[in-house]
Amino acid sequence: MPGRIISMRNLRNKKSAATTNPSFVQLQRNCSRALDRYLRAAENTRAYMMEARECPLDPEQREKLLEHIRNETRAHDAYMRFRRQVWTLLADTGQRQNNLKMAA
Repeated sequence: MPGRIISMRNLRNKKSAATTNPSFVQLQRNCSRALDRYLRAAENTRAYMMEARECPLDPEQREKLLEHIRNETRAHDAYMRFRRQVWTLLADTGQRQNNLKMAA
């Protein structure tokens, strides 16, 4: 169903082909690790911005801040790629199960 919210409890209770597939489990782990990396990168950016005492920043500080932001952006992009893959697989599996139920 489009727009339906799926709770993690419901996902854990339903043993679909996707959730028991070893490659899917690895994809979930990769997604979780990517989220951890993104959160650390965002925290590093926040911490660096809070350390800045001068405005405007000198060129060296500005370059360091831009590098933090680039790292954060790369980490966010990686997380979003894994997240899309996980949700696509879950949606595809759910759709196939619905189609099988309808055909029965």
